[in-house]
Amino acid sequence: SDDIANKNVSSAEDILAEQVGVTKQDNEIHIRGGRIDESLFVVDGMSVKDPLSGYSGNLYVTAEAIQNLEIVTGGYNAEYGQAMSGIVNIITKDGSNQTKGYLSSYLGDFISKKSSLFQNISDIQLSSTKNLDLSLNGPIIKDKLFYFTNARSVRYEGPYTGKRIFNYYNV
Repeated sequence: SDDIANKNVSSAEDILAEQVGVTKQDNEIHIRGGRIDESLFVVDGMSVKDPLSGYSGNLYVTAEAIQNLEIVTGGYNAEYGQAMSGIVNIITKDGSNQTKGYLSSYLGDFISKKSSLFQNISDIQLSSTKNLDLSLNGPIIKDKLFYFTNARSVRYEGPYTGKRIFNYYNV
């Protein structure tokens, strides 16, 4: 968690994308060139893989909530038989006797000279991209029972409200 705190990342996907042998394409994590359903994602000992499709979906774990992240790219135990490309094992933080909090937020906008492609791109509004990350932890019963909670809200606007420039009737 100390190494993660020193990185400029906001989620588990951002951390994974920086690792050797891991690529991030269209918000999907691919390990060692494998397909998305060939990797196993485990959070606190529980698989987050859909048993019907085999797809793990987007991994919604913020960087602030991660205590330990491990990537295994070969030589798995039999308990991970469904993993072919790799295993991502995430352990989240626990609470403690000391009450702590974390707050991170930013605002922004997208800028481009391609006004023919993106509607209203020249109209800069710093509130079109919003990110809020909040964590709280502490004791419920001192030395016995603790809590840790984390929430993140992300909203992107701007270039995602672009024009339809491809007309499939002309194909």
